[in-house]
Amino acid sequence: MTRQRANTGFFLLVVMACSFCAVRSSAQSGNDFDRGLAEFRAGNYSSAATLFAGAEAASPGATDALLYQAKALVHLQDFAGCVATFDCIVVPLMRYTCWGSF
Repeated sequence: MTRQRANTGFFLLVVMACSFCAVRSSAQSGNDFDRGLAEFRAGNYSSAATLFAGAEAASPGATDALLYQAKALVHLQDFAGCVATFDCIVVPLMRYTCWGSF
């Protein structure tokens, strides 16, 4: 009986932790990211890029803000800024998934 209670307690702890993380990330990333999407869809790429940068700074990695920021910078023909933004996406992925840590 004690082992069953321990397993149930562990399961509940994991569910609560996952719920907390989901609520936290959606609450933090909502404002700037949603406004950035609206600006992007309206063709206001400069303000969209700024809002996406703010969304990424507020909660790193929680949204697709960097991807949309790079797309907005392409529309503005700021290719150097786009490459720098993609570096923020690609380099961490390479560091931790492909070759281990540098």
